[in-house]
Amino acid sequence: MAGDLVTSVKSGWMWFDNDPKTSLEDKLQQASERYRQKFGQKPRLCYVNGSTLVESQPAVGALQMRGAGNVLPGYFLFVVDGDDADRQSA
Repeated sequence: MAGDLVTSVKSGWMWFDNDPKTSLEDKLQQASERYRQKFGQKPRLCYVNGSTLVESQPAVGALQMRGAGNVLPGYFLFVVDGDDADRQSA
């Protein structure tokens, strides 16, 4: 949901890509590959701006996506090591 907020992440990794010619799926695949190279594992959870999230596509492969009102458009917040973030409604 667009109104939810990410309130805490123990360890996160931010990716930025605002290229309008690149699909959301391609952006996430590229970022996921870089994450895998950096952390040695595939990411499991990514927060995106609620307006970016296509409601019919809550996941790309095994990567779960969640909309958050406090993640700016073009940014992707990956939660490292499977830590979940607390969220609250706006």
